[in-house]
Amino acid sequence: MNFRQHLQKTIAEKKKILVVGLGISGIETSLFFARCGISVLACERESRENYEKRSRFASRLAEVEAAGTQVHFGIDGELVTGL
Repeated sequence: MNFRQHLQKTIAEKKKILVVGLGISGIETSLFFARCGISVLACERESRENYEKRSRFASRLAEVEAAGTQVHFGIDGELVTGL
């Protein structure tokens, strides 16, 4: 099965994608899947306050949230269960 087929299957089955970390790759991955019509849940280890102060990508957070991504802060990706 190729990548497009996986995308179509994910959309058809209404599955969610989990993105761990909101660095540049996490942000771009979240936006890509949102544009494809896939529900995205993103988690970031830092608290929202620390992320907004320290991350050079904090200015893109509004864009990610506007795309419909559910963003959770203060959660280590290894500990995500059933958000």
